[in-house]
Amino acid sequence: RQVLRLLSKRSAEQDVSTASATPDGQSIGSPVDNQSLDEEQSLELHQWLNSAGFTSERAQCLQRFADFIQQMARGMLPENWTMTGSYADGWANSLIQVNGRTGADSDIDWTIIMPQVFHLAGGCHCEELQGNKRLQVVQGHAQVEVGTGNQPAVAAAACGMRPAQDTCYAFDCCSGYCKQALMDLQEITREDRDCVHLVKATRPNASNELRVSFSFEEKKILRKMNSVQGQLFTLLKFTFKRYLPGNLDTPGLKTYNAKTIMFFMLKRHHREEEAEWQPKNLIKLLKESLDMMLSFIESNSSPDECMPHFFMPDAPLYFKNAGLGGDLDNTKSMVRDRLRQVRSSTEDLFQALQKLMQPLQSKSFYFHPFTLLPLTQPSIKRKIHISGGYPHYADVYGVICYCVKKLHSKSCDKEDLLSQLKLLESLPWCKSAVICLTAMAHLKFKDITCAVQLMKELISHKVMNGLKIEHCGRRSNCTKFFLRCQSHGLDWAWRFCLPWTAVPEFPFLPEFTSSLLTARIEHPRSSHLYLNFRCLSWSLQAELLDRGLTDTASWMPELQDDPDLEELLTLAHYSDSREQVEFSLRQMEMVRDERRVAMEKQDYEKIETVKNKLKSLTGDEKNSPAWSATSQNSSQARPVRCCFCC
Repeated sequence: RQVLRLLSKRSAEQDVSTASATPDGQSIGSPVDNQSLDEEQSLELHQWLNSAGFTSERAQCLQRFADFIQQMARGMLPENWTMTGSYADGWANSLIQVNGRTGADSDIDWTIIMPQVFHLAGGCHCEELQGNKRLQVVQGHAQVEVGTGNQPAVAAAACGMRPAQDTCYAFDCCSGYCKQALMDLQEITREDRDCVHLVKATRPNASNELRVSFSFEEKKILRKMNSVQGQLFTLLKFTFKRYLPGNLDTPGLKTYNAKTIMFFMLKRHHREEEAEWQPKNLIKLLKESLDMMLSFIESNSSPDECMPHFFMPDAPLYFKNAGLGGDLDNTKSMVRDRLRQVRSSTEDLFQALQKLMQPLQSKSFYFHPFTLLPLTQPSIKRKIHISGGYPHYADVYGVICYCVKKLHSKSCDKEDLLSQLKLLESLPWCKSAVICLTAMAHLKFKDITCAVQLMKELISHKVMNGLKIEHCGRRSNCTKFFLRCQSHGLDWAWRFCLPWTAVPEFPFLPEFTSSLLTARIEHPRSSHLYLNFRCLSWSLQAELLDRGLTDTASWMPELQDDPDLEELLTLAHYSDSREQVEFSLRQMEMVRDERRVAMEKQDYEKIETVKNKLKSLTGDEKNSPAWSATSQNSSQARPVRCCFCC
């Protein structure tokens, strides 16, 4: 469907006259625009972005997801963890569509505030400093006596289903800073100002300083944006982060440049929200933003400086790789020329955007909070705490971690293990996880009869595939929603990533079932064990129960939305239907091509296994027409039995 069909109406070239820039971000001599065509295209562009999920309503859902994960992290870890960045903001965490998945080139950001508190000259009003002194701030950087390096965040690479995560260790300040800039947007946030904090970053060629960060305040501002504002920010982020470096081979700008331009635009038009922030003005606002960016670039002579910081006007923002010299000194001129090109004709930009973004196939969100928590070993839990009617979800995560490690251990007390799992028996929202782990515990101690009885409870059990937007909109939150899930018996907690460093060994499980407990230990900071209890349930049923009780055809509808490699491999392994194996292979290749998983060698091997299975079925079909007719009508599994339950 050609949503942006009006792009073909735009003339091939537009005359661009470049003049000097004014300090407030206005450009003189901008290209002459066709207002009526821009408005018509803006409405179609707005509709296209809506179809991909870039709306304030869906952004609010992501924000509530982030708050829920943050709440669990704080309940599990001793430090004060705060989620920041695009996932917590709710905007442009993925540039493809807004469905809960983090983009392959994006990440989840955490900020941990350390105990030490600093005092900034120009912000601190403390009467007693207790031996500390007020730090002078130069161009947005507090001057300290000892250098702390220039790496503000510790990066954990994307790994399997887990997106990349950055953890920033920051130092709190006793006060805010640059009050005037904050007051300019006070009407937008309508909230009390937070204190700023300091991160380990310096200016190019500088040392012994810490950068002043406003990330908590920025998060509040971005969370207040309406759909048109959020869509403008998405367009700017796409232009700076994806289009310039990817399509025009011109790196140099960062997501923070897009965020800063957005702040300036919000300040400029915040009193005209009804008139200016309308869908028909989307392209006009984008061009105005690009004009502003060009004016900032042209307003200073430094090859490294890009634009001023919004909150600290005397603090410049720098181009990527600033200060390294060599060919990188041309970054500024290259970025400027490419931005002029984009500003003069947006047709190629929008075509690239349309090629990347995809309309939502489902309005549901794919949200598995226990796969996104920081990979830190939780403490042992002896009870599930209840507060305000809510179970402490971090306690549940701690019990799951403990039980899986005990199942893996050679020295394990059966009563201790079962008593831990008993803590979770009354929680229907993790039913498949609890029953699978309990069955695995019985298998570990060779109590096959109990394991079989448990798996019979899951024969017709369905897990919850996704969250509906009405579950987590403006007037709700995830904690209350998940509590409602509990009252309705909905099972939503069935994918987990647990901190893990060892090669997994579960010899008491059937070989294929054991292979579904996927260890990803190539990247130390991302090392984890991935468990999908839906496919573990299917596999245990196929291995332990009578053949007539396992129907692979009933699994197919469950895999239409958001399947993972383990689930698709399970279907292909137990099915003798060529149609089902072909479906598994197509979906696995889609997972790979859409980069839903950070692929490793073991993942490519899973795809090859299914390819070989399909080849064997095709060969059998050619050699046995009668078998083909039978297999097309058969949805019965042919389980591979483990030695002790044959």
